[in-house]
Amino acid sequence: MFWVKILVFIIISILLVKIAKKPVSSEKNIRESLINSGWKCCAGVKSGKTWIGLYRKSFQKKIVLICENSLNFADVKKAVVMALLSNTRLIKLYCSEITPHAQKALNKLSKTKKLHRIKFVQEERFL
Repeated sequence: MFWVKILVFIIISILLVKIAKKPVSSEKNIRESLINSGWKCCAGVKSGKTWIGLYRKSFQKKIVLICENSLNFADVKKAVVMALLSNTRLIKLYCSEITPHAQKALNKLSKTKKLHRIKFVQEERFL
């Protein structure tokens, strides 16, 4: 009886560890919420743990940048280039932290908003 209890305890602990290690895909949750609210994904690029997507809803367009870990300058650069090429006026950033180099670039781009007319909105709801 004692060995059965130990065996059950070991099996349950192994299952709990596997469940805890399974990452929750916040990218998938955000993409589903955008699709449910009427946005259609026109294009998307995934590099590492960063996903950049172009969404369209009737005549509105926006770029969504989802970064699982810290947002770096290369990801910001990709999103801005995608926004300029697709003539988008809104970039939504979903990230938990931003590197200083990326923060400096975002501040500079926010100050020159009249030139390129791109608005940056940072969301931290999922991280």
